[in-house]
Amino acid sequence: MQYLIERNKMLLLLVVGLILTISILFFFFSIGRWYYFASFSGLFIIFALICYPLAIVYGRGQMIDIFHSIRMGDRQPFRVKKINSPWKPLFALFNWIIALFTLIFLGWIYGTHMAYQKLQMIKSFH
Repeated sequence: MQYLIERNKMLLLLVVGLILTISILFFFFSIGRWYYFASFSGLFIIFALICYPLAIVYGRGQMIDIFHSIRMGDRQPFRVKKINSPWKPLFALFNWIIALFTLIFLGWIYGTHMAYQKLQMIKSFH
């Protein structure tokens, strides 16, 4: 029973993502910029927009952990060796920007994977 409830919740989130995607496509079509989505990368963006509500609900905690890990943890792309370096604020800004872009562009993949794992775990217990 819990499997069906969880599955229906995921399907509802995908429908919300589809409605969000349709409204975004309608906006771009109304201003004449629909050709952004008429390519392979456009289809990829459409798929990401559909999956985003699912990813936000099921992968939000892990995505925030990844954001903080890139921004100030072990995965920092830019590091300063000296404590009083004049480059430290600039490198902190670069790390924050890279962490934000990673979260925006790849967060939907991680969140969707977490939703799939949760559904498989619930299914294995029944």
